Amino acid sequence: MAHWKQRETVFGEYELAVTMPGRWQSRPSDSPTRWLYRSVEKHNEHVTIQREESTALEGGEEAALRRWVARQRRGMELSLGRSADLKMSEPQYNLLSGVPVVRYQGEALSLEHRFQVLFLCPPRTVWTLVYDAFRFTSEQAEAHAQAIFDSVCLR
Repeated sequence: MAHWKQRETVFGEYELAVTMPGRWQSRPSDSPTRWLYRSVEKHNEHVTIQREESTALEGGEEAALRRWVARQRRGMELSLGRSADLKMSEPQYNLLSGVPVVRYQGEALSLEHRFQVLFLCPPRTVWTLVYDAFRFTSEQAEAHAQAIFDSVCLR
């Protein structure tokens, strides 16, 4: 954590609050429910926060959540362009104050790209947080993503 300055950037929209250690710049988005941030210090870290209304996951059916996550994960894989060295972890399913939470990570070493994805699924809504790091070690990316994801609070 010594690598980051003491300042922090706070995101708060709808029922979600996220604190990002260090200084982050808001970037233009093509959607009113997607927020993009870039680290000010090095410009090689990005956080995307997206909110979607979802009736597909109502009722807390675990099978529906797993199917939805599989589709999202496949979309991430395709967006990175079939890189031969793309590796993605299996999704980890948990609860945060009774709300389903799913997390996975990946890396494309040839692109020097590491990422972490967190889905929060409160009723009728899905929040997606994507942390992207470029030219970071695996340990650095994990530590920075963990600090951001640990700050997530549903109000």
